[in-house]
Amino acid sequence: MLNKMSKEAGDTGAIEALLDLLGDPRWLEPGETQNLDRELRGLLAAATMGMSPIHIALALFDWLGHLAISPGKIAALATSLLKKNADLAKFGVHAFGSRDENLPGSDTRRMSSEAWQRWPFNVLARAHELGKEWAREATTGIEGVSREHERIVEFLARQISELLSPANVPLMNPDVIETTWRERGGNLVRGAQNFVDDRRRIAQDVPLQGREEFQVGEHIGITPGKVVYQNELIELIQYEPVTERVGAEPVLIIPAWIMKYSILDLTPDASLVRFLVEQ
Repeated sequence: MLNKMSKEAGDTGAIEALLDLLGDPRWLEPGETQNLDRELRGLLAAATMGMSPIHIALALFDWLGHLAISPGKIAALATSLLKKNADLAKFGVHAFGSRDENLPGSDTRRMSSEAWQRWPFNVLARAHELGKEWAREATTGIEGVSREHERIVEFLARQISELLSPANVPLMNPDVIETTWRERGGNLVRGAQNFVDDRRRIAQDVPLQGREEFQVGEHIGITPGKVVYQNELIELIQYEPVTERVGAEPVLIIPAWIMKYSILDLTPDASLVRFLVEQ
């Protein structure tokens, strides 16, 4: 009986201590709660490459929901799919029986070599192109879907289509097959070694191999300038003019957030910033 009473008293004390801890006003400070939110969203962004899964889910729901209540669009997609399959079959038969290496296969630069013009690789390239076209039709032109959500879904479909490209599959890529045969598999060994080395460097927080060859101010970001304003979000860079006269109004450039500012200031022959300051 005494053991039971002491256990209950201990449980009550633990509960009271937990309530006191939760009632601590320091837990409710805005700064602490905001930091917690930022840390969680930062981890989530690292896992999703900066894209909000909630935003993507809303876009997919908007697209799929409106597609479900669009029987005309569904019928058009089904008809288009049948037509594209028939065109692919006709193309495959013609390509198999023809020695013409200039049959249209794909406009993609990765599949533009001469090897991709031969059967069966030209058929694979053609199938990929038709698949991309159908994915574009399926994700656009649906009445009721917001323009923003349509762009997100169309972008996702395009990325998935590129991921499924035959150029990404070694056994479907004639260039990879030819190189592998010529080097007796040496290219695959080097690729595996590079993959392992990249994973090791990322795990050890070490710069990737070759990064030391690109130094800001020497190989990229070559236009002279200085930071004239800085806060937690941005650095404002003012570049030095190289002409005797300058415009009365400055040109303000805001680069894409997914890129470094140096993307606009690479080599002297590929620098938008350098071009502008020279005018």
